[in-house]
Amino acid sequence: MYAVNPIPVNKSSVAADRAFIGSAPHHASTAATASTAVTMHRVTVCTVPTARADPAMAAASRRSNRPGHRGYFPSSAPERPVLGHRGTPRRLSWDRLADCNLSISHSPRRGPPPALAAAMGHTRVMPSSAASAPYTWDDFVALEEDDPRELIDGELVEVEVPGWKHEKIVAALCFFLRTWAEAGRGGHVIASGYKLRISDRRGVMPDVQFYRQGNDVSVDQDSGLVRGRPDLVVEVVSPSSQRYDRVIKLRWYAQLGIPEYWLVDGAAHTLECLVLRDGGYAFAASLADDETFRPESFDGLEISLSKLWQ
Repeated sequence: MYAVNPIPVNKSSVAADRAFIGSAPHHASTAATASTAVTMHRVTVCTVPTARADPAMAAASRRSNRPGHRGYFPSSAPERPVLGHRGTPRRLSWDRLADCNLSISHSPRRGPPPALAAAMGHTRVMPSSAASAPYTWDDFVALEEDDPRELIDGELVEVEVPGWKHEKIVAALCFFLRTWAEAGRGGHVIASGYKLRISDRRGVMPDVQFYRQGNDVSVDQDSGLVRGRPDLVVEVVSPSSQRYDRVIKLRWYAQLGIPEYWLVDGAAHTLECLVLRDGGYAFAASLADDETFRPESFDGLEISLSKLWQ
């Protein structure tokens, strides 16, 4: 049977709630099941095992129906009509719920019940532009070092976690660039993780950055580069990052005036070299498989692509 705490009904909303309650399934066996609480918008209904269902449960029910017990309901308490109907309280069943002004929610939540959300105009708001999103460069650089998110138009977006193949390519590129720098050309190569500011609401972490000799990063920019720019950025693209790396980041890197941008595709075994000309990138080289890459701007540097795919 059901223990009901009745509350007067606002008849103006009965029609809206009937459609929701009318679709509820009929539970004829609830009397023999364990106690279940269902939280409602205007009333709380508790399904309680009856004495005839199980004598042991009946005895437990009598023990709990004592003063001081959490489940105590005093028998001397005045009876009130169920849901505002006249007459003695009657058993509430699922076939009668269609006539009641109830909105059932099976889990606690903020805001109105789903049955009323449409009428009240409540919608889920997700930030989709810089105007509605709250995050800035300061929030981005304050993230933990192992946090993979990037700042995209005011939103902190989690990028794909690098896999084994991705990291091997990054390590190989760093090796080639570092070897070239230590051979007398100078410069610094930085692997994934160092943050690059595009604007106050945009920040990225290129897979590889190279700073030529004399293009040094000041000590106050240890958390991320705000002033200046690298001489080269490299992105190791994946199927899920193609558009991001080839379109969005390409524009951002050109905006910063980064002279050179390499795109390496480990799945397709390709390397594309783009150089900045008149404010936009132009293809300087496009190689594949086991070809050897000799970039004009890095005199003497040779990268055998087969070493990247091993």
